[in-house]
Amino acid sequence: MARFLCILACISWLSPASQAGPIFDITDLGALGGASATAFGLNTSGQAAGTAQTVDGDNHAVFFNNGSISYLTSAPSQASAINDAGQIAGTSYVNGVAQAFEWFGSAHNLGTLGGANSYAMAINNRGDVAGQSETAAGAGRAFLDSSGVMRDLGSFDGGNWSSAYAVNSQDQVAGYGMTAAGNFNAFLWSQALGYTNLGTLGGANSYAMGLNDAGQVVGSSTLWTGDSHAFLYSGGILRDLGSLGGSSYAYGINDSGEVVGYSWLYGSDVSHAFVYLNGIMLDLNNRLAPGSDWVLTQAYAVNASGQIVGTGWHDGQLHAFLATDPPGPPDPPETVQPSQSLSTPEPATFALIAAGGIFLFLTRRLIRGQAA
Repeated sequence: MARFLCILACISWLSPASQAGPIFDITDLGALGGASATAFGLNTSGQAAGTAQTVDGDNHAVFFNNGSISYLTSAPSQASAINDAGQIAGTSYVNGVAQAFEWFGSAHNLGTLGGANSYAMAINNRGDVAGQSETAAGAGRAFLDSSGVMRDLGSFDGGNWSSAYAVNSQDQVAGYGMTAAGNFNAFLWSQALGYTNLGTLGGANSYAMGLNDAGQVVGSSTLWTGDSHAFLYSGGILRDLGSLGGSSYAYGINDSGEVVGYSWLYGSDVSHAFVYLNGIMLDLNNRLAPGSDWVLTQAYAVNASGQIVGTGWHDGQLHAFLATDPPGPPDPPETVQPSQSLSTPEPATFALIAAGGIFLFLTRRLIRGQAA
C-alpha cells in the first residue's frame, strides 16, 4: 500500500493539476530606434517607466504613456519606478558620475550621502524615494529620501554594504545587504523595527526586489544546491515559489499578492516572464492569445489591475511590453510543468538580457561598492 501511495505521489508531481489563468493582450510600448527597450516600473493608470536604446546604442530613461515614449534626459540613464502621480525615480550620469534622480515635469537630483555615486531604485505614492548611495567614507548604504532629505539606513547585519530596491506607502523598505559573514541577504526595514533579515531558502544568499503595502516582499534566494528560486515573504515566512524549470527571480508584487518575474526554462538558455497566481507560477507566453508573435522574457512590475510590464522579443528586437487581461469568458486551463533546478545568473546580472545592460552596470557597481 505504501508503495502504491508513493507511485501516486510521483505521478501527481510529474503531472500537476491543470489550472485556469488569464489570457493577456500585449501592447508594444515602443522603442527609440535601438535594439532594446524595457519597462521596469508601472502605475495604476498603466503608465510605465524604464530604459530604451537609441540607434547610436545609448541608453536613456524613458516614460511610456498611452502609446507614446519620451526621453526623461539626454544623458545615459535608467528609470526604475513610477508612482500613481507620474513621479519617476531612476539614475542618470552627470559628468560620468551616477546620481539618483526624480523626474516630475522637471529633473531633481537627489544628491548623495556624502560620496560620489547614488542610485534611485523605487518611489512610493508619497514621493519618497529609496535606493543606494555612497557615503563620504566610500561605503554603500541603503537610503530613504523623504521631503528632500536623504536618510542613511545604516549597515545591515554586521556588514558594510546595503541597497534598497522597493518602498511602500508606510515607508517600509526592502532590499538586500552584506552580512558580517560576507553573504548577501534580503531585508525588510521599517522605522519601528529597523532591519529584519528575511533569511534564505537554504542557500547562502537572498535578494529582495519588490514590496507591497501589506509588507509582503518578493525576490530570489539561492537553494542548498546553489541554484535560485523566486520567493514570497509574508507573515514572517519565506516561501519558495518554484520555477518554470530552471532558476527563477521575482521582481514585482501588487497589493493582491500577484507576483511577476522571470524563470529560465529547463535545459535552456532562454528565460520566460511569469505571473504567480493562486499558488501557481504561470508562463506568460502560455497565456497569450493565439497567433501572438511575442516571446516575453522578463516581467518586472504588476499593478492593482493585474497589468504587467517587462521586456520581450518582438519582430527580432527586445521591446518593452504592457500585458493586460481584458474582460471575457473563463480561460482554458494550463498544464504547469514541474519545477527543476538549473544554475543561472543572480539578480545582479538580470539586465544582461534586458535593455542595453545599463541596470546590470548599475547593480554590479553597487555590489562592488563594498568598501567599509
